[in-house]
Amino acid sequence: MHYLPVGCSGDGLFDIYSFDTPASACEVDQDVFALIDQAVRNRLKVSMVYKSSSRQAVTERIVHPYQLHYDQGGGTWYLIGFCEYRNDVRTFAICRIQRLSITDEHFSVPASFSIDHYLEQTFHLTSGSAVYDVAIQFTPYQSQWIREHRWHPSQHIDEHEDGSLTLRMKVSALDAVRRWVMQYGAEAEVLEPEELRDMVCLEVREMGERYGIEMSQCLVGVVSPVGGRHISPEQVLNNSRAKNRIDF
Repeated sequence: MHYLPVGCSGDGLFDIYSFDTPASACEVDQDVFALIDQAVRNRLKVSMVYKSSSRQAVTERIVHPYQLHYDQGGGTWYLIGFCEYRNDVRTFAICRIQRLSITDEHFSVPASFSIDHYLEQTFHLTSGSAVYDVAIQFTPYQSQWIREHRWHPSQHIDEHEDGSLTLRMKVSALDAVRRWVMQYGAEAEVLEPEELRDMVCLEVREMGERYGIEMSQCLVGVVSPVGGRHISPEQVLNNSRAKNRIDF
């Protein structure tokens, strides 16, 4: 919007400009939103009943609401705060809150918490317990669009002579990166970490099986950094999902 000329308003505005409004996946209850806003302002804990889409589990939570956050890409409002049930900072889709009330118990936001730092560790608002160095190489064709966007605050792009590029970033949500990179198909290749490469390979193998294509060369698994135990690709994917700190 800051590109619009000063004083650009009135009935003729939409004869010149059009705007895309992201369609939210679910409706936000205005009363719930107002209560959260009030709780954030007054530093009051909230009690809520929440349904996560990933686990389809309905749980009761006591949450210290730190901040309301709007995701422009998905057109969705989120509540970021400390969850006593998980004993960790979590991200909640407000439209998945089934019931909410404000308690009379106050809380304090830790001085060590930074909303900017928290969001920098996420990818598409999903975060995990460990930070990974991610490297994805894009073909010359796809690189034209990749270099036009800012995908993550930590990103760095290595340009190659053939017109391809390698996108590097530090994120803590491999499962979210897997979903994102899969949309580019053969135009993208995960270089690291090995866990993410195996997760994508597993997805490709399962797609191949669904379409009757043999994928016997795909996936050998990885070695766990704890104890040197061999982990199957399926376990890698399940472990990554379990570590996500967003309660979609």
